[in-house]
Amino acid sequence: MKQRILTATLIIAVVLPPLILGGTLIDLLMLFCLVTGAYEITHCLKTPRKNLLMIAMIGVMIALALISPQFLGAGLALTMVVLFAAAIADPKLDLNDITLVFAMLTIFTMAVRSIISIYAQNSWLMMYVILATYLTDTGAYFSGYFFGKHKLIERISPKKTVEGAIGGWLCGMLGAFVFALTMLPELSMGLALFGAATMAIVGQLGDLAFSLIKRNVGIKDFGSFLPGHGGILDRIDSLLFNLLYFTLILAMVV
Repeated sequence: MKQRILTATLIIAVVLPPLILGGTLIDLLMLFCLVTGAYEITHCLKTPRKNLLMIAMIGVMIALALISPQFLGAGLALTMVVLFAAAIADPKLDLNDITLVFAMLTIFTMAVRSIISIYAQNSWLMMYVILATYLTDTGAYFSGYFFGKHKLIERISPKKTVEGAIGGWLCGMLGAFVFALTMLPELSMGLALFGAATMAIVGQLGDLAFSLIKRNVGIKDFGSFLPGHGGILDRIDSLLFNLLYFTLILAMVV
């Protein structure tokens, strides 16, 4: 636990300035996560084409993150066609490889566009999403550690418990809701509560979704870059889902 807490403290110290200041710092942070995430997801595959897929994935994600929104759908469709063509032509690529790569580059691309959209409205909205995500994660960890008795979904994540999930939901919901009431007066009380309560659920779904990927490819963590936490993907899995989800909420209410 000490290692986990120490690493978490260092993560906060490194990422908090970019999250607050935005601009070039948040661009560099996003680029780092894209490159590291692409490395981690491609290098958990069994194909010998890991490096080629990683380079292609990074290039496509950056291109799709920068193009005009009206061309995004066409860009994703073209990417899918090219990946299938590559798998057809190269016997060292299979359907599982290209499916996972396509799913992940889509999630990453949409997450980057979500961050850009959120910062264009109010940088404190990003902190709202961050708090809903990581207070849930922290609350789930400690609730599960001290009170966990009943397994949540053992076939996917043996250590997660029902008690941890409930404790995480309460922490994420309450923390993000109070933050919204304090720092985001433009959000109605109902919207602030709805967003906090549902993101505390969606974030946990994201965590479980990435745990399912790890089970499928036979790994415990995506990497070891963050001692006590695993890889970058092990830390941003919940956030990726919440970024996409919260952008959907904003699109529906704006």
